Amino acid sequence: MAQVLKSASYATGGFGKWGLGDIGTPGVPWKHGFDQFFGYLHQIHAHFYYPPYLWDNDKKFPLAGNDSGKRTTCSHDVIASKALDFIRSHSSQQLIFCYVPFTIPHMEYLVPQDSIDEY
Repeated sequence: MAQVLKSASYATGGFGKWGLGDIGTPGVPWKHGFDQFFGYLHQIHAHFYYPPYLWDNDKKFPLAGNDSGKRTTCSHDVIASKALDFIRSHSSQQLIFCYVPFTIPHMEYLVPQDSIDEY
């Protein structure tokens, strides 16, 4: 879909879980029509809300405070922020396609404290 929309002059962004190709393979999102991608490239990486990094196209994007098993920066907060930045930066200039498949980790059921305080 991103390839078709890109050929029709859309700005295309994908944010969240990709799962169709890891770094160094022909399946990565920027080889399939996405101008910008930010998130997880494969299922195992997406098992955790607090990974040490996510992918910003083909560059590792470190998540502050998530090294050595620490849990400081929730991946979904950063993914949502990047998706909103993409929408804001393109919305007045051209048509946009913003694909945001949030993922539920398969193993780790944690959320930031401020997300559950009201409950």
